Amino acid sequence: SFWQETFEVAVLSKAIGESCAVNPNDAFTAGMLHNIGDLMIYTVMADKVPEIFEKMEAGSSKVSAQRSTINTDSAVLGAKLAESWSFSKELVFAISEQYEPKVDNIYSPLAATVRLANAINREWDKLETRDAKKVWLSEQIEVDILFVNENVIEHIDEVRGSGVEMARLVV
Repeated sequence: SFWQETFEVAVLSKAIGESCAVNPNDAFTAGMLHNIGDLMIYTVMADKVPEIFEKMEAGSSKVSAQRSTINTDSAVLGAKLAESWSFSKELVFAISEQYEPKVDNIYSPLAATVRLANAINREWDKLETRDAKKVWLSEQIEVDILFVNENVIEHIDEVRGSGVEMARLVV
């Protein structure tokens, strides 16, 4: 499921980039790397993972469960790792901001793209009609920030699930 989510968010990030002024290749890369902090937790702190999942199953958000268990979250860890690997500041920021904006008055189109792709990955399948998708998108601040065009709905519908299929081929 980790790799399926990774590839799906990458594909969705690229689709969003193609529907606004964000470089689609940069968006795909940010989507592929957005959860390297989770991978770090799974490998370096594997003994803490069951406790994190228990808290999530009890109703905590992923971020809250991580913070209460390991005193940080995967976005912070992923950004630190990306920074140590000398990734661009924009990519580091996109990883750090994937769950919620943390820095006042600083805007990153790439971070907004990854946040929107994550939200679409979680919510899109619950939206049964084009109108429901249009209303839901209108409620996402990232859509306004990025000036995403309305054709994004069809584009997302076209690519939705292809990241999961890519992951199945790779893993």
